[in-house]
Amino acid sequence: MNLFGLFIIFFKTSLLSFGGGYAMIAMLFDELVKNKFVSEKDFLSIISIAQVTPGPIATNISVFVGYKKYKLIGALISLFGVCLPSFLIAIIFLTVINKLSKSNKFVFIKDIIYGLKAVSASLIFITFIKMFDKSCLREFNNNIFDIASWLDIKKFFLFLFAFVILYKFRNLNILFVILFFGCAGIIFL
Repeated sequence: MNLFGLFIIFFKTSLLSFGGGYAMIAMLFDELVKNKFVSEKDFLSIISIAQVTPGPIATNISVFVGYKKYKLIGALISLFGVCLPSFLIAIIFLTVINKLSKSNKFVFIKDIIYGLKAVSASLIFITFIKMFDKSCLREFNNNIFDIASWLDIKKFFLFLFAFVILYKFRNLNILFVILFFGCAGIIFL
């Protein structure tokens, strides 16, 4: 694929996904790996780096993927691709809302937003499943009782510990949690 293909992937993903950057990850994973812009392993590494880099995750992913493939011009093209749909949609949406808010036809927009929230939650959950599969599970060998053969125990316990910490201490600064588990990965894995 070329620069235009990279732009189209980020533009299309940004245009067709709702719920923010995390909801886009599943679509980006499918598109970027299928079109051989990055490998599965590289994409998971890019997600990890994008999470600890300041800024929205979707823009960080676009910059990292674009730079990895085409250096500075790739980073700029993919960043433009991921940002342009949001900009255009915001202008169109605000224009329509402004006109509809002056009439009684505003009620159906709330219903649309509720539907979009459900889709966003589903996309984020699918992303979780894909990342968990690539991070904690090994090739399944048809023996479900031999857990050590299909579950990477160390990675699973790091995942479980991180989940408990994040769930139990919801006001904890996420940066410290990410740094802690990055160090734990170095030490234990």
